[in-house]
Amino acid sequence: MISAAIAACTLMRQEPNLKYKSLPIKPAFIALLIGVVLCKSLGGLIIAGFILLILCFTKTKTQVLTALIISFILLSYPITRDAATPALEKVASLIEAKNPERGSSLSYRFNMEAMILEYSKLKGITGWGGFGRNFVHDMQGASISVPDGHWIILFSMYGWLGYISTYGLLAIPILKLKQQLKLKGADDQPYAIGLVLIITATMIDVIPNSSFSNITMLLTGSLAGSILRPKKKQSPEVKTNQGS
Repeated sequence: MISAAIAACTLMRQEPNLKYKSLPIKPAFIALLIGVVLCKSLGGLIIAGFILLILCFTKTKTQVLTALIISFILLSYPITRDAATPALEKVASLIEAKNPERGSSLSYRFNMEAMILEYSKLKGITGWGGFGRNFVHDMQGASISVPDGHWIILFSMYGWLGYISTYGLLAIPILKLKQQLKLKGADDQPYAIGLVLIITATMIDVIPNSSFSNITMLLTGSLAGSILRPKKKQSPEVKTNQGS
């Protein structure tokens, strides 16, 4: 739903009068936005609000730079997660003071992440693999860890090799687009920014949730293809006709 709202907002900014089967793009965007609100997901609302504010009120280069910064944060998150533990504990305490149920749930999630992260460091390069070997077990062999975020699941199973291989694929097209904007300007890829921000929303969401899917990789491949696609050269005949 968030991805559809971002895509509709991108189209609305590029072609305000666009219609799809007689349906104007603006009412479609508003309907999708209402759908995001009706999902009643606080995290989803925060991500959608953040991405849409960037899309509506910043320039293309700023949008790509923001996406690049978020991708680098995600790539280094297993390292920075330990340093962020005190801040995360304070956030959980503040939320627990206002909403004990949600705060305790958040604290439990942070504790599980810290436990699995410490265990994953024992095989930091290649990870523990699947079949439950990436979970922490007690002396009786029962699992005592419950991972939530896709990043910790990926890191514990495949280590740094799998982590960089997966999330690095998301970051490389964004980096290439930034380089292309320096050379050709923002008008060269008017719709690519929509793909960039959809991928960025996913990169934020994989930290608390396991929402990563093959659709994300498909969109990343589409972005890479649009950036690397060579421009069609005009034939000599066309140039001659234009000159005459």
